[in-house]
Amino acid sequence: MLKITCMTSLLVLAIAIGVASAQGDASSYSIHGSNRTHTESSESFDKAPHNPSPQEQRRLRVQWGKASVANPRPLHSHRVLTVRGQLLIASEDGKVVRPVDWLQGVRIVVARIPKAQPDWSKRYDEKDSACADCVIEKGGEFRADLEPYELRRPVGGVELFQVALSLGTHSGRQITWRNSVPVLPQSVAMIEVAGPRPISPILQAINGAPSVDGEKFNPVMLVRAVNRLHALGKEKAIKEMREYLKIAGDWYRAERNPADIDTSDHQCLFLIIRLLFRPADPTEKRPHMWIGQLVPSPPIGDLAWPLFPLEVQDDVPFLVTSGADLIGRPEHPKSHVDWAEKYGQLRTRPLHPGDNPLLSVDELLARPKAKHLLGNWRYTDMVRRQAWRAIAHLVDPKDLPKQSERCATIPWTEYKAIAAKLKISWSEQEQNYVVK
Repeated sequence: MLKITCMTSLLVLAIAIGVASAQGDASSYSIHGSNRTHTESSESFDKAPHNPSPQEQRRLRVQWGKASVANPRPLHSHRVLTVRGQLLIASEDGKVVRPVDWLQGVRIVVARIPKAQPDWSKRYDEKDSACADCVIEKGGEFRADLEPYELRRPVGGVELFQVALSLGTHSGRQITWRNSVPVLPQSVAMIEVAGPRPISPILQAINGAPSVDGEKFNPVMLVRAVNRLHALGKEKAIKEMREYLKIAGDWYRAERNPADIDTSDHQCLFLIIRLLFRPADPTEKRPHMWIGQLVPSPPIGDLAWPLFPLEVQDDVPFLVTSGADLIGRPEHPKSHVDWAEKYGQLRTRPLHPGDNPLLSVDELLARPKAKHLLGNWRYTDMVRRQAWRAIAHLVDPKDLPKQSERCATIPWTEYKAIAAKLKISWSEQEQNYVVK
């Protein structure tokens, strides 16, 4: 029976993190500059390692199988992108090729962009490459699981992606993988990868709405989702949100592509519902979001923050928390969809953001309650960046002021001057900021 142990994708890395299991197995990840290391320990690993010599490495061969996206847990919407293959070794005379017969750690490296050909001859980096680690035992076969959002897969189509294999190092009961170890040159190949299925325009609007992450939040994407659902009426809006929950994942780290459901984060529904619905009974409150300790955060039930973690100024929503600290599983947004259906009432009118979100965020930050919650420069800078993100598509990056590498804050005065020259306004038709 073939035994394959699969490791978590290295794109989800933390500095010096260790995770142990009840069986004595453990994983650790470390980052030193651009170097990333993953070590796996297990009592099942043979203490007598075999690491291929340079001569043996030149005789290794890889047969690539098909890549596929599937749901390994039928009761959950989470999907994984699986790359399969077989590691073989040729005899010294090259006449016989057989599967490797020793315990071998391998790393599967995949280019993020279709048809791109990154140079992996010396190392590889996460800016253009995704990777996942596996341990091969009998049969030489491997299966590596990546997060689907790590590749820019074509929606409704199939594209070629460059792949390759890098070897891990076995020592005692540990296997270590490093991105500073080049791939086997003979393993580089192109394989077909299918993209996600297309979704409807209204599901794209929902899918484009931001996660509970103040460092990436874009007000425009939330306004667009709320307004397009508002136009449907309550019954149809609830139906579309339930449809979304059937296919959405929880990839809050993904760079959101509205058309790609495999970049989704169903937690966006928490924020949509907060703006789209209000309690039908005015004496009631919106439900609390049990997704972790939000930072910063006012006391639960603080009447000054009825929409928390959102705050609206001139119909421009801002996320006033950077994110959540959580141990355990967060609340599922289905409970908030249920609340909206039973106890919610659609907002009286769609959102119509003010023409200059940079002025709106200044007004927000001048309010006493905001000064108390967002007084730290990091949080002030965070919400200012949200306002800028709403109009950044209108500005040529070459026109932005240069920032010192030591200065982490946005040059706010200069950015406001740029916005003032643009004469921007909100377009109801485009549901976006445009230049007048």
